[in-house]
Amino acid sequence: MFADDTNLFFTGTDIMKLYETINIELLKISHWFTINELSLNITKTNYIIFNPRTKYHISSDHNIFLNKEKIERVHATKFLGVIINSNLTWADHIKTISTKISKSLGIIYRVRNKLPRSNVVNLYNTLIHPYLTYCNIIWATENTACLKTLQSLQKGHFE
Repeated sequence: MFADDTNLFFTGTDIMKLYETINIELLKISHWFTINELSLNITKTNYIIFNPRTKYHISSDHNIFLNKEKIERVHATKFLGVIINSNLTWADHIKTISTKISKSLGIIYRVRNKLPRSNVVNLYNTLIHPYLTYCNIIWATENTACLKTLQSLQKGHFE
């Protein structure tokens, strides 16, 4: 059995102390997982440091381990279906959405004159709309430059 979508959050002002605390707590968590016959897939396990006020130089001496294996540090990760980056911007998420919907927009654009309008609307609502509305109360607060990418992508196909 695997413990899917397990997340831990730590905060601190001293980066060295934070790494130390995390490694100690991960030992405890690893023990708990073992007792409860659960395991973590280290290849799918990573960590991210969110935009500290003072940009710390994170040397190679700063590592996080789980079961004596080094956990990979990433600068962007998917959390509950939304991509968040270490700068706490949504640019990576918007870029991913743009890539996903551009293919579908192209298909809809090619068939828009061959299908009844109601079918085209249904295609849009099925293939595009969910990407634009899922958690948009969070990521749609991004600066307008990133959001204009999505807007122009749609306008380019339907003008």
